[in-house]
Amino acid sequence: MFNPNYTASHWLTSGGDTRLEILDSGLSKYRVSNEIRNTIPFGSCTASNPDERGMRVVERIMARLKEGESAESLAEEMRQQFSELFEMPQSSRMVFSPSGTDVIYVLNAILAKRHEKIHHIVVGASELGSGTIAASGAESFTTTTALEPNKEGGMPSIADRITIEPVYLRLATGTRRATTDVDADVERRIKAAQSSGKHVVIHLVVHSKTGLRAPSLELAKRWPDVTFMVDAAQGRLAPRDIRSALSFGFTVLFTGSKFYSGPPFSGALILPQNLSADPGALPGGLTSWFSKADLPTDWVQARASLPTQSNPGLVMRWAVAMNEIQIFHQILPRKRAGVYHTFAGGFHGVFGVNPHVEIDRPIPPVHQLVTVLGAYPTVFGFSVSDENGVLQAPELKKLHMLLDTSFDQHPICFHLGQPVKLGPPKSTELTLLRVALGARLVTKLASVEDCGYGWFHEHFSALSAKLSWLIETGKHR
Repeated sequence: MFNPNYTASHWLTSGGDTRLEILDSGLSKYRVSNEIRNTIPFGSCTASNPDERGMRVVERIMARLKEGESAESLAEEMRQQFSELFEMPQSSRMVFSPSGTDVIYVLNAILAKRHEKIHHIVVGASELGSGTIAASGAESFTTTTALEPNKEGGMPSIADRITIEPVYLRLATGTRRATTDVDADVERRIKAAQSSGKHVVIHLVVHSKTGLRAPSLELAKRWPDVTFMVDAAQGRLAPRDIRSALSFGFTVLFTGSKFYSGPPFSGALILPQNLSADPGALPGGLTSWFSKADLPTDWVQARASLPTQSNPGLVMRWAVAMNEIQIFHQILPRKRAGVYHTFAGGFHGVFGVNPHVEIDRPIPPVHQLVTVLGAYPTVFGFSVSDENGVLQAPELKKLHMLLDTSFDQHPICFHLGQPVKLGPPKSTELTLLRVALGARLVTKLASVEDCGYGWFHEHFSALSAKLSWLIETGKHR
């Protein structure tokens, strides 16, 4: 329920889960605040700090709620704005969600009405949201949830009907697997699951944490009786690509909080016509995550099964995200493309000659479902070495924190994407830091004559120098 006495900062972290909590450091586990921070935003692949523009949006929404508008009507307004901007088919439906991962609970609830057994094949499992495997199995993965305690540990009424298996996109060495190899692996697993009478759900990732994409669209077209969920949690997918996915009957997991630089925990599930009907009463466990306002207005029975009217914090986060999305899409495509190029050129020009850095293969695999925005690399991963060799996850985690800390010698703070471990769990210690381009930076630099080349060169040079200084002085240990 909306309380007018709370501040804008409060609402930015309200109605989420453990991952949104502000710690003693004044930051969340993603190293973002609910206040404006003076840091260079290279971490949109993980999360973004609020800025003045976003805070003004929250304050406007708070004012509208104080004047008597309902959070439900505001949520529906944003659904309509998204639909119009992305030119969504009228038959599609959009469910708002506290986080991208949480939408999987809704998809499971819908499919459980239609199929006795469900089998998730989670492609790219080590490079997706940390709770993806648990949510796919209808299990809870955090100690707190968005709306009320989840004493059931998820959705036990359907969890015993669901099985999960991961498919990894890298070998134990961190080397990327070939698309044909991944497709063959996925296809074998589809056949095995279907032979056991299970309905298969494939997680088709169009941009993993390091830019990987799989399985192929060709594979998806061969299996019309399989549910494909496009994992576009990074938001690095153009509107026409989302429309294409829906036209194939795929569902789309989307967020406004990665590329589009909205506040963390602005998730959505976009459903094609074949899954857009009111699913009826939802499993009891969903009441911990979803309110009536999160669901489409014509899902009458589903909405009636949820006790909470709305999640004001989620509405405000999505309002900020929608504002960033609208501003971004007002920029001429050629201007946006110019910033993508200067970002990539600036990064490789500086980090390609840093002796402590090895850049992960920069060009992501081609995918027929990914064009325009997604076709440009906007996330670059890199490993870091000192005199003892490649840094492991604990050292990179500390380095990630130190880069975002001000020192007299290097006062500028840089917020990067969190370190990502590559390959199957426990098979490798290879971990990457990430630098990412977000919509907010594109918006800032698209109007500059050089499309941000000078800005990127200056700030990448400062970041590279700071990283080298931290390594050479041993502060990362």
